[in-house]
Amino acid sequence: MNKLLPERASLFALLAGALNTLAFAPFGAWPLAVLSPLALYLLLRNADARTGFRRGFAYGFGFWLSGVCWVYVSIHVYGYTPAAMAVTLTLLFAAMLALIFFAWWTALYAWLARGVLRPLLFTALWVTGEWVRSWLFTGFPWLYQGYAFIDTPLRGYAPVGGVLLVSALAVFAGTLLLDVLRGTQRARAGGALALLAIAAGGYALAHVHWTQPVGTARTVSLMQGNIPQDMKWLTEMQGPTIQIYRDLTRDEWGRDILVWPESAIPLFVHEGIPLLEHLREQANASGSSFITGMPYVYRLNAGNVFHNSVLSIAGAGRFDENPPAMYHKVHLVPFGEVVPFASLLRAIAPFFALEGIPLEGFQRGAANQPPLPAAGLGLATFLCYEIVYPDYVRRQAATADVLLTVSNDGWFGASHGPHQHFEIARMRAVETGRWLLRGTNTGISAIVAPDGSVVKRAPQFERTLLRGEVTAMKGTTPYMTWGNLPVLLAALAITLLAWRRR
Repeated sequence: MNKLLPERASLFALLAGALNTLAFAPFGAWPLAVLSPLALYLLLRNADARTGFRRGFAYGFGFWLSGVCWVYVSIHVYGYTPAAMAVTLTLLFAAMLALIFFAWWTALYAWLARGVLRPLLFTALWVTGEWVRSWLFTGFPWLYQGYAFIDTPLRGYAPVGGVLLVSALAVFAGTLLLDVLRGTQRARAGGALALLAIAAGGYALAHVHWTQPVGTARTVSLMQGNIPQDMKWLTEMQGPTIQIYRDLTRDEWGRDILVWPESAIPLFVHEGIPLLEHLREQANASGSSFITGMPYVYRLNAGNVFHNSVLSIAGAGRFDENPPAMYHKVHLVPFGEVVPFASLLRAIAPFFALEGIPLEGFQRGAANQPPLPAAGLGLATFLCYEIVYPDYVRRQAATADVLLTVSNDGWFGASHGPHQHFEIARMRAVETGRWLLRGTNTGISAIVAPDGSVVKRAPQFERTLLRGEVTAMKGTTPYMTWGNLPVLLAALAITLLAWRRR
């Protein structure tokens, strides 16, 4: 490609990045998760640092524009921002992600790449780039390459080294494929054997049980209210919304755990105490544990402090005497739950002045909060976006029996965003060897087994409930013990070796 069409190489890079999105849910064309990085690898051959930067940016722009174009739905359809402004913000968002999370490391690769280290260096810098986007500017750990392999044998590596290890093996497999297709006879044989070893290793590891069930199964009911996003926060919808969830729950009292999704009750906790005390009475009378998402506010003399929270309601007595166990969200969504340069942005785009976002912005909860108690289990709880942070989930899961995530993906409509979100959540179950409960407003609500398989799943955009069972899991996976450290140390060693050779 570079030899025949050098002036169009960046266009090829943009196309390769855009096609990478098809590897992820809901499309599931996982071979593209190998072929797309291979295309970028080819396009960076013999490139200098400036060319590497340009082609990396083009690849990243294509990838992010196709991969997260669902932000347009949030900004325009539900944020009431004019279409032209919404398109501009979406393009700027994709360009920013491409610049921060792709262009820098492709330029570094082009400068360092020499000889036999090129495949390993490309893989090392790719996963380093994925790791950087898990924390830089609060992080955007979305669409790691490894997520595309949740339904393949490669998922067996996730409990060992997390999704980053799966990403590394997928990207490295692409470079091996190049050897198989165009290398010498010896290189072809070696590449084929390495590919076979990667696949066989994943298949074998997928049958290893790192954690073990303990105790009896608990019955669970997840309520999916399907409240339209453009109506969810209207004052006149508060009563009808609560009634919808109460109707869904009417016949579920007596099951072990009942879950309402993120902000299911469109009131602050102090405003909903009469309702919550009544729900507590029903839970105590039936022997159920009741969990719901709900915003919370501390009223202080210096100003209010807002939290996006989840409550586990059990016990007896009034709330002022025996308050519920609560989890306050730690990883807030930038420009959603917390708005930098708020006054400027709210003047430009109505999206940043929605009723559901307090003008002061939500505040982070404490970093190490205990699991929520429910039916004798400890639930590691994650609100919406938090489930995409692998390291945070593994640390919280260490003291928990089951993973719980509640969300409201109604912001993304019928786009591929909710499917990507669900795919990411499934990988957390595999990494930690825990059952996962996922309760949402519009879907995808589901119960996921410790191997990532979907046991039960509710249809999207339907008012329904999902019944199932979960079991406490004890033990830890290697990833829970070591995290990303082994993968990052290997990537650092390869990069330093390439630097020395350069």
